[in-house]
Amino acid sequence: PDGDLQGWLDLIAPSAGRLTTAAVGVAEEDDPCLTPPSGGYKGLENHLYRVEIHDGGGLNDATFKWSRDNASVATTVTSIPTANELVVTWVRRDAILRFSPGDWIEITDDWRELAGLPGIMALIENVDDATRTLTLDRNLPAGTFPTDATNATDPARHTRIRRWDHRGRIDDSSGALLINLDAAGSDGVIPLPPAGRSVTLENGVQVTFIVAAAG
Repeated sequence: PDGDLQGWLDLIAPSAGRLTTAAVGVAEEDDPCLTPPSGGYKGLENHLYRVEIHDGGGLNDATFKWSRDNASVATTVTSIPTANELVVTWVRRDAILRFSPGDWIEITDDWRELAGLPGIMALIENVDDATRTLTLDRNLPAGTFPTDATNATDPARHTRIRRWDHRGRIDDSSGALLINLDAAGSDGVIPLPPAGRSVTLENGVQVTFIVAAAG
């Protein structure tokens, strides 16, 4: 029985974290093709928003990231020529579904994912479409993603990157600054807002995080 395994029930207990979403009015724009603020969501496209915890912990410790395309803008990393360069399978599907300078990406592989570890966040500084090479704003920790003598990644670990869509200044619902992702030294993730406050991702999509009561 599960209860006879010391610590097992605590290990498999569901998270007490809760996420609530809402569509809220945002500042009106002059473009007549845009939905008015009273209409809630203001985007012109259909999107599947994905909000994912990056660093676990309490409300004062956890961080999150988000994507408007279910984090589906992703590709395989085939080699790592230098500590801040990645060669990937593809850099673009079209002008929107692509990797571009200023995008935050997460580098991960099967080993990190199956160990329950978040990937490494980095900002893209340059994209060379011809060579499918991305230059990052930081060096990857040595040995995190093993390569062979030709700098090729281990195919058994499926090293990959995923684009997230947050960027720039992030405020909570009170107008207080949560983080400026453009600031030097940014780690590319958003801290959870204080209890009772929310974050508007974009186009009127608002998220609120709470911790459920004990039990």
